[in-house]
Amino acid sequence: MLLKRWRLVLLVVLALVAFAAFFATVMVALDPFGYGDGPVGWTMPFVVNFFFLAVWAALVPLVVRLSRRLPMGGGAWKRSLPIQLGLSLLLSMAHLAVVELLVYAFNVRRPGEYGQLSVWSTIQFSIAFNLEASMAMYWTMAGLAYAWEFYTNLQEKTLSLARQETQLERARLQALESQLAPHFLFNTLNTISALVDHDAAASRRMIARLGDLLRYSLQSQERAEVRLEEEVEVTARYLEIERARYAERLQVTTRIPSSALACAVPALVLQPLVENCVRHGVTRSMAPLHLELAARVSGDVLEITVSDDGPGADAEQLRAGVGLANVRARLHHLYGDNQSLTIETSPGRGFAVKIALPARSLAGEAVA
Repeated sequence: MLLKRWRLVLLVVLALVAFAAFFATVMVALDPFGYGDGPVGWTMPFVVNFFFLAVWAALVPLVVRLSRRLPMGGGAWKRSLPIQLGLSLLLSMAHLAVVELLVYAFNVRRPGEYGQLSVWSTIQFSIAFNLEASMAMYWTMAGLAYAWEFYTNLQEKTLSLARQETQLERARLQALESQLAPHFLFNTLNTISALVDHDAAASRRMIARLGDLLRYSLQSQERAEVRLEEEVEVTARYLEIERARYAERLQVTTRIPSSALACAVPALVLQPLVENCVRHGVTRSMAPLHLELAARVSGDVLEITVSDDGPGADAEQLRAGVGLANVRARLHHLYGDNQSLTIETSPGRGFAVKIALPARSLAGEAVA
């Protein structure tokens, strides 16, 4: 690490020497009588240019830090630009003053009347004639800092999108595994097998509904979000299979206004919530289970609740299964901190899963 740092310092020094030599050569070649008292030697302009560049090189961390604190993206430039203009003026004047102090400290004498001026007069003279060049250096460094910040942000967003896509693909596979877990398929096929002999029509309906679920699962892999209306329809097919298994022990109520049905939700988000209530309700008690699927739009938030009046569970000992963990992960990947998933349950008080996410259509508009 130390070796790399020294290499960087050496590269910076070599670059400063090269640029100072270039500018000094150009100055001597184009304006050898620039100080009005005979031709100018090469050493003096080289040293002055070296100090000019070296002081700005030392100020690079400060300029970068100021550029980060004063972003120009979006509408932020309206506030940042005037401040940056003021800072560029102040820092450029301070830069020229430091350069002249270094020139004086190293006893670099300029020819002619310029070399006879006092330090303060030299600083004033330098500011009057070199302020534009110094400010140009400031804005060059600030521009490079803004360009680098934009590039790194773009890279981070690209990596984040790629990472999110990978996570979403993994989440889709987990959702498919959760929705069509072996125990669900096994139970459904057993129910179909039991119905084949005495209710062929019912068994055919269950096969059709199972086919619908499989088809929707495969199709949803191409979409991160779908309309809530689609989710409600496919969940109804899943509940039809469950009602064929549990008959009157499972009763379902749906309360979703049209404004909520138009909202975008993650694909395969409802079935794990419904299955969770069925698993914690009807399979743990012989009493009828009333399951309610509700949703509403509150301001710019879509609230979805899946609840039942079953035996419930101890909330402190409750552990979310694959389905709920999957839903929680997909909500986070799609909406970041603009979402929530909460579980409410207690012994004898039923089970409720509530999710909240931005209320918008698939096109991105807010839903009224």
